Amino acid sequence: MALDPYAFPPVERFNALHVLIIDPDIRSAQLTRKALASLSVTKTYIAREPSEILALLAEKPIDLIMAEWDTKTNGALAFTQELRNASPLALAMLPVILTTPQRDAPELRRAADSGADEVLIRPFSTRSMLECLSSIVDHPKGFVIAPSY
Repeated sequence: MALDPYAFPPVERFNALHVLIIDPDIRSAQLTRKALASLSVTKTYIAREPSEILALLAEKPIDLIMAEWDTKTNGALAFTQELRNASPLALAMLPVILTTPQRDAPELRRAADSGADEVLIRPFSTRSMLECLSSIVDHPKGFVIAPSY
Protein backbone atom coordinates (compact mmCIF):
# COMPACT_ATOMS: atom_id res chain seq x y z
CA MET A 1 0.00 0.00 0.00
CA ALA A 2 1.42 3.42 -0.99
CA LEU A 3 1.83 6.04 1.70
CA ASP A 4 -0.16 9.24 1.33
CA PRO A 5 2.44 12.07 1.04
CA TYR A 6 -0.05 14.48 2.63
CA ALA A 7 -0.77 12.32 5.66
CA PHE A 8 0.39 13.85 8.90
CA PRO A 9 1.67 13.43 11.54
CA PRO A 10 4.53 12.67 11.15
CA VAL A 11 6.12 13.90 7.96
CA GLU A 12 9.46 12.17 8.28
CA ARG A 13 11.18 13.99 5.45
CA PHE A 14 10.92 17.28 7.37
CA ASN A 15 12.54 15.99 10.60
CA ALA A 16 16.00 17.32 9.80
CA LEU A 17 14.95 20.80 8.62
CA HIS A 18 16.26 23.81 10.53
CA VAL A 19 13.81 26.69 9.98
CA LEU A 20 14.37 30.34 10.83
CA ILE A 21 11.08 32.13 11.52
CA ILE A 22 11.34 35.90 11.08
CA ASP A 23 8.38 37.72 12.57
CA PRO A 24 8.26 40.81 14.81
CA ASP A 25 5.04 39.51 16.41
CA ILE A 26 6.03 36.76 18.86
CA ARG A 27 2.49 35.28 18.96
CA SER A 28 2.41 34.97 15.19
CA ALA A 29 5.89 33.42 15.22
CA GLN A 30 4.81 30.91 17.86
CA LEU A 31 1.78 29.93 15.79
CA THR A 32 4.05 29.36 12.80
CA ARG A 33 6.36 27.28 15.01
CA LYS A 34 3.41 25.21 16.23
CA ALA A 35 2.20 24.57 12.65
CA LEU A 36 5.73 23.50 11.66
CA ALA A 37 5.93 21.17 14.67
CA SER A 38 2.70 19.48 13.56
CA LEU A 39 4.59 18.62 10.36
CA SER A 40 7.56 17.18 12.28
CA VAL A 41 9.70 20.32 11.90
CA THR A 42 11.04 20.78 15.42
CA LYS A 43 14.32 22.61 14.83
CA THR A 44 12.95 26.13 14.63
CA TYR A 45 14.44 29.46 15.62
CA ILE A 46 12.61 32.76 15.99
CA ALA A 47 14.10 36.14 15.14
CA ARG A 48 12.25 39.40 15.70
CA GLU A 49 15.03 41.91 15.04
CA PRO A 50 17.61 42.20 12.22
CA SER A 51 20.48 41.57 14.66
CA GLU A 52 18.87 38.30 15.75
CA ILE A 53 18.50 37.23 12.12
CA LEU A 54 22.20 37.76 11.39
CA ALA A 55 23.27 35.98 14.58
CA LEU A 56 21.09 32.93 13.88
CA LEU A 57 22.22 32.70 10.25
CA ALA A 58 25.83 32.72 11.48
CA GLU A 59 25.31 30.24 14.34
CA LYS A 60 22.71 27.73 13.13
CA PRO A 61 22.55 25.41 10.09
CA ILE A 62 19.45 27.09 8.64
CA ASP A 63 17.79 25.20 5.75
CA LEU A 64 14.75 27.41 5.21
CA ILE A 65 13.52 30.87 6.16
CA MET A 66 9.89 31.78 6.84
CA ALA A 67 9.49 35.55 7.01
CA GLU A 68 6.36 37.53 7.81
CA TRP A 69 5.80 40.16 5.13
CA ASP A 70 4.38 43.37 6.58
CA THR A 71 3.25 45.26 3.49
CA LYS A 72 3.52 48.58 5.34
CA THR A 73 7.26 48.31 5.90
CA ASN A 74 8.21 45.79 3.18
CA GLY A 75 11.03 44.57 5.45
CA ALA A 76 10.66 40.94 4.40
CA LEU A 77 10.82 41.88 0.71
CA ALA A 78 13.97 43.95 1.26
CA PHE A 79 15.49 41.16 3.37
CA THR A 80 14.75 38.58 0.67
CA GLN A 81 16.32 40.77 -2.02
CA GLU A 82 19.42 41.32 0.14
CA LEU A 83 19.63 37.60 0.91
CA ARG A 84 19.60 36.74 -2.81
CA ASN A 85 22.70 38.92 -3.24
CA ALA A 86 24.46 37.64 -0.12
CA SER A 87 27.80 35.97 0.19
CA PRO A 88 28.50 33.10 0.66
CA LEU A 89 26.41 31.61 -2.13
CA ALA A 90 24.89 29.00 0.22
CA LEU A 91 23.26 31.85 2.14
CA ALA A 92 21.91 33.43 -1.05
CA MET A 93 20.38 30.10 -2.07
CA LEU A 94 18.39 29.53 1.14
CA PRO A 95 14.72 28.94 0.33
CA VAL A 96 12.39 31.68 1.57
CA ILE A 97 8.68 31.40 2.29
CA LEU A 98 6.97 34.74 2.84
CA THR A 99 3.88 34.65 5.04
CA THR A 100 1.35 37.47 4.61
CA PRO A 101 -2.34 38.32 4.85
CA GLN A 102 -1.91 40.03 1.43
CA ARG A 103 -4.10 38.54 -1.31
CA ASP A 104 -3.72 41.18 -4.03
CA ALA A 105 -2.18 39.65 -7.20
CA PRO A 106 0.22 42.55 -7.98
CA GLU A 107 1.50 42.46 -4.40
CA LEU A 108 2.00 38.71 -4.55
CA ARG A 109 3.95 39.21 -7.80
CA ARG A 110 6.22 41.66 -5.91
CA ALA A 111 6.91 38.90 -3.39
CA ALA A 112 7.90 36.49 -6.14
CA ASP A 113 10.03 39.16 -7.81
CA SER A 114 11.88 39.77 -4.54
CA GLY A 115 13.20 36.21 -4.70
CA ALA A 116 10.73 34.43 -2.44
CA ASP A 117 10.36 30.75 -3.26
CA GLU A 118 6.80 30.52 -1.96
CA VAL A 119 4.13 32.82 -0.49
CA LEU A 120 1.89 31.45 2.22
CA ILE A 121 -1.26 33.52 2.77
CA ARG A 122 -2.42 33.97 6.35
CA PRO A 123 -4.42 32.57 7.89
CA PHE A 124 -2.96 29.37 6.54
CA SER A 125 -3.83 25.76 7.19
CA THR A 126 -1.34 23.06 8.07
CA ARG A 127 -2.12 21.52 4.69
CA SER A 128 -1.15 24.69 2.81
CA MET A 129 2.07 24.86 4.84
CA LEU A 130 2.70 21.21 3.98
CA GLU A 131 2.27 22.01 0.28
CA CYS A 132 4.80 24.89 0.50
CA LEU A 133 7.34 22.78 2.38
CA SER A 134 6.85 19.86 0.01
CA SER A 135 7.38 22.13 -2.98
CA ILE A 136 10.65 23.45 -1.54
CA VAL A 137 11.99 20.10 -0.31
CA ASP A 138 10.84 17.92 -3.21
CA HIS A 139 11.26 20.41 -6.08
CA PRO A 140 13.86 23.05 -5.21
CA LYS A 141 13.97 26.00 -7.57
CA GLY A 142 16.97 26.71 -9.74
CA PHE A 143 19.20 29.63 -8.93
CA VAL A 144 20.51 32.06 -11.56
CA ILE A 145 23.70 34.04 -11.02
CA ALA A 146 24.00 36.92 -13.46
CA PRO A 147 25.03 40.57 -12.94
CA SER A 148 21.94 41.90 -14.73
CA TYR A 149 19.40 39.46 -13.31
